Amino acid sequence: ESPEDDPPAIDDHRKQVPPLTIESPTEPSLIFPMTVPSPTTTQTTVAPDIQDEFLSSTECLKRKLTYRSCNVAFCPPWMRCLDGRCECKLPYQCPRDDAAKTCSKLKRSFFSYCQLKAMDCMRSTSSFSHFADDCKGCTRFEFPCVNGKCIPLTSICDSTNDCGDGSDEMCCKDCRKGFHCKSNVCIPSSSVGDKIMDCLGGDDEVEDREIKIARDFLEKFQCGVPNMDHLEPDTRIRKKRIVGGAEAGKTQFPWQVALQEGGNIDCGGTYIGGCWVLTAAHCVRPKPEAFRVKLSVWNKRIIQSTTDIVPVENIIIHPDFNPTTYKNDIALIELKKLPFSSVCFTENAAVSPACLPWSEDQFLPGDKCSVSGWGRLVGGGKTEVLQWADINIIGNCSGLYGHRYHKGMECAGALDGSVDSCQGDSGGPLICRDERGVAYIWGVVSWGEKCGVAGHPGVYTKVAYYHNWITSHIGRETASKYNL
Repeated sequence: ESPEDDPPAIDDHRKQVPPLTIESPTEPSLIFPMTVPSPTTTQTTVAPDIQDEFLSSTECLKRKLTYRSCNVAFCPPWMRCLDGRCECKLPYQCPRDDAAKTCSKLKRSFFSYCQLKAMDCMRSTSSFSHFADDCKGCTRFEFPCVNGKCIPLTSICDSTNDCGDGSDEMCCKDCRKGFHCKSNVCIPSSSVGDKIMDCLGGDDEVEDREIKIARDFLEKFQCGVPNMDHLEPDTRIRKKRIVGGAEAGKTQFPWQVALQEGGNIDCGGTYIGGCWVLTAAHCVRPKPEAFRVKLSVWNKRIIQSTTDIVPVENIIIHPDFNPTTYKNDIALIELKKLPFSSVCFTENAAVSPACLPWSEDQFLPGDKCSVSGWGRLVGGGKTEVLQWADINIIGNCSGLYGHRYHKGMECAGALDGSVDSCQGDSGGPLICRDERGVAYIWGVVSWGEKCGVAGHPGVYTKVAYYHNWITSHIGRETASKYNL
């Protein structure tokens, strides 16, 4: 039967869906020279028959990524990430403290390298593009740069910016030479190990003094790292929980919250900093006085010495949430502030926020993440104690769920059904960690087809897809420590 003829039943937290029917060398080093493409450059399209062992996919090439694509590469300090693209900052927005004065070619003095580059960026100076006999297209033996230049295929993915816009170092599943970032970007070997991050996950560990000064100025918001002095060692034996998971330590997941309505806890959520909690839209309703948020909860029926119970000030459900399809299944909970205070609970070493991802490319299919909650166990039994499990992001999920799978959704679990979230986990976090161990709230438990069924992994709301919506409510300074 079609979904229209027989609407699927909805569990207390996860929807049961119907069966599938089948410039100069003295400048601080960056990933690529900051050359701005000429506005008169002839644009080309990527030929569909281009094949090379170092390119990841034609789908990635069609996105026309460059060094200004902040979904896969950091913006330099004189730019900020807006709608997936690095845009110029105003020069006064650059930090002044401890920055070295910088001179332009016209001998004008700037208080920092960042200020000079911000001015260059706004004026499109140093905007040379390229030389070419034919700008209308490239041969099958050449790579079409986003700016229109053609280079030999042997010059791509070699950590050298031959295009001038960096597009030849994007979408690389491996690098001929240099260093390969997990986000499929190639950077020079000289950028590795000097303590400033050029790769999204920090896997290169690179640093340059001038860029570090600017980034240190921006990277003030702390998230994704538990208080190590308050973290219990995990000595528990792995048991069958959350369909293939384990019992969590009492302070193992400091961002995990329980959402209480009346006397019941049927959903979880994630503390993301300030007075904000992220959860699933189907877990809440626009009646904040009906809810309480419990932070630092292990046994949902027992209050720990570290537990805070906070009333709710406001509930913001995504305006396009569809309770039938679970499309846009995401909501924000604003906690009520303490009287005569700007905070909503007293400082608690057992509570830490998870970081919000800003790019859908930060974590990829195959990456290992973890899910936690008070959902049903193997065999349908209930649990009072927080459970967790390691699961993997699964790609091509539209092939498993067809028209029921929409943009803004992400699959995770095990295709054999051995590990999965289940009823009662809804709204809780799918946490992925970068190379430095920093935890990001990658997904929100949303829906699935039963629990632990082979070929039907759990479906999560993909948080990075909703970054702009989230920041429009909580503010950019609260949402991310990068790309401000």
